[in-house]
Amino acid sequence: MVVAKNFLPILEKVQYPLREEMVKTSLEIPRFIAEAHSARFESNLQGIVLLEKAMSGCNKMVVYLEQARDIYPEEIERILCEETIKKYMYNRVKIFNLSKAWRKWMTEDKK
Repeated sequence: MVVAKNFLPILEKVQYPLREEMVKTSLEIPRFIAEAHSARFESNLQGIVLLEKAMSGCNKMVVYLEQARDIYPEEIERILCEETIKKYMYNRVKIFNLSKAWRKWMTEDKK
């Protein structure tokens, strides 16, 4: 929501070429997590793959935000951008830890 609310209007105004990909990626991350939660009960591997896509989305968002911040330093509020980047990095670690827990659960379930 932060991306759509705080960054998208500015990025549309300056015609940032990756704005559509940025919005798409920001919206896909929670969807991948939700799908992973459902998929893990049917196919453990599919759940892990979806979590990896969510982590990849977090990485992409960090890159998109850093690029926008550096290309448009006058338009992009630096502090808000840095805080948003930190949140994506934090969430990536949380998703990674969730992935590790699910992998552990998968191996324990097979015993």
